[in-house]
Amino acid sequence: MKRFILIGLLILFIVYGCGQRFPSKKEFLMDTEVEIILPQGNEEDFTAAFTEMRRVEKLMNVYDPESEISRVNRLADKEPIKISKEIFEVLKEALRYSRLTSGAFDVSIRPLSHLWGTKGKLKEIPEAREIEERLPLVNYRNIILDERNQTVEFKREGMAIDLGGIAKGYALDCAIRVLKERGVKEALINAGGDIKVTGKRDWKIGLQHPRKEDKVLVVIKLKDQAIATSG
Repeated sequence: MKRFILIGLLILFIVYGCGQRFPSKKEFLMDTEVEIILPQGNEEDFTAAFTEMRRVEKLMNVYDPESEISRVNRLADKEPIKISKEIFEVLKEALRYSRLTSGAFDVSIRPLSHLWGTKGKLKEIPEAREIEERLPLVNYRNIILDERNQTVEFKREGMAIDLGGIAKGYALDCAIRVLKERGVKEALINAGGDIKVTGKRDWKIGLQHPRKEDKVLVVIKLKDQAIATSG
């Protein structure tokens, strides 16, 4: 697995040396601006990468009632639900991180996070009573994966999952894989602060000073790695 670096409460941006800029395209995906930079790519390469990211978004978008994740959330608290191998593997990886972090990362957060609003709409801050009522529904240990039958089941009624904490990084991985399959040797994808690079080039990523917008706090060099911000 490639090294992944997490930086909190900072803004990332690309630092170009000697005025050099590469071909790039931007689209709005996964509720953020996604930029793809390809030093030697063509229009078809950009299209293929964005198409793959849209595919992942469609698969895992909790706000889309037709997505596979929405189907899981509707049915998995009633009986084991057969899911695609792709969703199964992503869920398995998410649960691994839940165990590693002792639940600090928990994809079963949906019943609680939903109290703060839906996509693009912020509700009023929920009352303590509402939070207390939903807390018992948030526990990754109550998500049961059956590898033999490729099913998922929730042990408590009302549980729901949200892959938002892992889907963006997974989409970057998928897009990079597609680019490599097309013969692209160097690429950078920036999805709202989640950045993944591939190739032998040293990409320079600047971290903006949190209190001085015109200053760079530090420059990080990435080679075939990923970095992400939070905050």
